[in-house]
Amino acid sequence: MSQPPFRDATRAWVRVAAQSFGGPAGQIAVIHRIAVEEKGWVKEDGFLQALGYCMLLPGPEAQQLATYVGWKLHGVRGGLVAGGLFILPGFLSILALSLTYARFGDAPALTALFYGLKPAVLAIVLQAVWRLRTRALRDRPSLLIAGGAFVAMAAFAVPFPLVILSAAVLGALGLDRAEAAPAAAGEAVPPARR
Repeated sequence: MSQPPFRDATRAWVRVAAQSFGGPAGQIAVIHRIAVEEKGWVKEDGFLQALGYCMLLPGPEAQQLATYVGWKLHGVRGGLVAGGLFILPGFLSILALSLTYARFGDAPALTALFYGLKPAVLAIVLQAVWRLRTRALRDRPSLLIAGGAFVAMAAFAVPFPLVILSAAVLGALGLDRAEAAPAAAGEAVPPARR
């Protein structure tokens, strides 16, 4: 991870904040595009590992991820700036919508506006999810675990913590098999990552 000047990082967090619409998937994709792809401040594996940790924590994972990356780059002040700027557009949007609703009530023009925005926001989220999928799910077992997790939650309403625990167990079993396969073939087993 290369550490940029604080001023450059602050400008980048302003960009992240200005582009972070569309829910967590879109926000995470923006953080990835800027911090990993454009700036190279975070390595791909480190980003995915941090994302995994943030998704396990209660609360908004995209904000936690932005705060974490800011903290990794510049300590507490970096985390405060990244996290604070990240929530600023949402705060201002909700404030403006609240004031508009308090002033005009349930106006048909506002309802029509939001009706038109829904498909565009959905397209942004789907595009972001697809980009993350191509980076995080690179092999068949990962795709099967992700698909199974989706079906478990969508079709059977399996609680999120149980899905995460099951995915972790399946991943650990798969890792054991992947490490055992080279040993069975007479190849050297790479050391476990710590």
